[in-house]
Amino acid sequence: MVVDIPKEIRKIRKLRYLLGDEISFVATKDCLGSMTFLEKIRVLRVDDEGVVIRELGKLKQLRNMRISGFRAEHTKTLCSSIHEMQFLEVLHIHGDYGHQVIDLPHMSSLSTLRKLFLHGMLKKMPNWISQLQNLVKLSLEHSNLTNDPLESLKDLPNLLFLSMFYAYEGQPGTKIIECKRRLGTSSSSALSSTSLRKIFSKYLPLRVLDFENVVPLNVPKALLNLIHLKYLCFWNSWIKSLPKSIGNLQNLEILDVRRTMVVDIPKEIRKIRKLRYLLGDEISFVATKDCLGSMTFLEKIRVLRVDDEGVVIRELGKLKQLRNMRISGFRAEHTKTLCSSIHEMQFLEVLHIHGDYGHQVIDLPHMSSLSTLRKLFLHGMLKKMPNWISQLQNLVKLSLEHSNLTNDPLESLKDLPNLLFLSMFYAYEGETLYFKDGGFRKLKKLDLNYLFQLNSIFIERGALQSLKELGLNRIPKLRKIPSGIQHLEKLQVLTTKDMPIEFEKSIAGDGGQDHWMIRHVPRVQIKMSLRNTVAKANDMFRSLLKDALSQQPARI
Repeated sequence: MVVDIPKEIRKIRKLRYLLGDEISFVATKDCLGSMTFLEKIRVLRVDDEGVVIRELGKLKQLRNMRISGFRAEHTKTLCSSIHEMQFLEVLHIHGDYGHQVIDLPHMSSLSTLRKLFLHGMLKKMPNWISQLQNLVKLSLEHSNLTNDPLESLKDLPNLLFLSMFYAYEGQPGTKIIECKRRLGTSSSSALSSTSLRKIFSKYLPLRVLDFENVVPLNVPKALLNLIHLKYLCFWNSWIKSLPKSIGNLQNLEILDVRRTMVVDIPKEIRKIRKLRYLLGDEISFVATKDCLGSMTFLEKIRVLRVDDEGVVIRELGKLKQLRNMRISGFRAEHTKTLCSSIHEMQFLEVLHIHGDYGHQVIDLPHMSSLSTLRKLFLHGMLKKMPNWISQLQNLVKLSLEHSNLTNDPLESLKDLPNLLFLSMFYAYEGETLYFKDGGFRKLKKLDLNYLFQLNSIFIERGALQSLKELGLNRIPKLRKIPSGIQHLEKLQVLTTKDMPIEFEKSIAGDGGQDHWMIRHVPRVQIKMSLRNTVAKANDMFRSLLKDALSQQPARI
């Protein structure tokens, strides 16, 4: 939504930052130039006549400028205005609807520019860009260049980030999209091995290599030449396996194979001593399980598939720097080994345990060493609520899924001093939840989902006093709003989804008997899944049809 700026803003003489998604001075365009203290303005919508662009030339202190709605006829005025900005560091130009030609031929005054974003067609790569000695980041979008842009960019001495999106229409197999001493491709690209070898030979100092959305992808052997590489991403690409040459990337710190077909990790990865982040949807060390423990720099690993014997879990105990760990395929027989391994992790902040197919019992009785834990996710059955969770003084977020608890878990959680987020999903099979006075003092968000036996929730005055968001989803026996919800003075958002008709009617604004209890809540969202929407529509249609038929006179 375009926001019009009132002319009275000119009175704010000391205004330095004016920020919005799209702001307009169209109604008061001649007042912009009087705001001479402005250093940053985004996103400024250009008027058709270009008066706003001319006014920009009066803002000689501007360091960061982002404009939209640029048209070809504004070119001369914009060049003239930018010439007056001796301190400009960031320039973002967005053509009107992305189809305008951004042809800025004379921009020799941009010696201070560090970041440049051009969103619109280019007839050719502007010569002045190659002269920006301080340029660190360059982004080209919808440029539709037909000539290879790399030639004019390759000698920029300080360029660290290069992004190209629908920017080059060269021959298939040569579309280059992202470089940081960064490189990648658009979703429509297909990189050939020949073009990749060519690129790698040019960019030996490459620090970040991003193959996001590349389809298909065959990683060439030339990859092993990039000895300075620190970040390697294959996110959402069609890579099936990692090459053995991955072990040659001695300086690699982050490897991302999420949303790919990569499962098995080659043993050569043990050679990457500096690897800190290993990210995937489900990665396996089953074939080389005894090598995981040698990767002692690892700080984050997700999602690691546990082998049947639990060797991988034992190896995890050697990774003493781990801060974030997510494992799947956990089984009850792994319990003792996992407890022992976690005891060695003195810096662990995030722990996610997913039971094998969700049906395994996650019974971890001895976890007294988790004093640093901030986020805990348990996906699997619990015989009872683990006692050690109540001792996690730094816990901020707790998620319980498929726990199938029969005893109210709130009693052991209510005194956690720093808990901000609590989510329960198929987690409780009891009929009542009771939030006692003084409990959950800092909790900001509470989500209760798929609790099929729950029929009542009680909130005492003094409980949940910091709660801002409450979500109730698919609780079929809960026919009334939680008792005591009127005491939650800080509640900002109440979201319900697929709740019983009786529940929805009771809080309806047009006569619901319990509507008064949520009148203080600024935002109430009543949602319904498509399946339930269709089902309720069918019920309504059948009801109307039945009434119509009943009112027809009987035939004699």
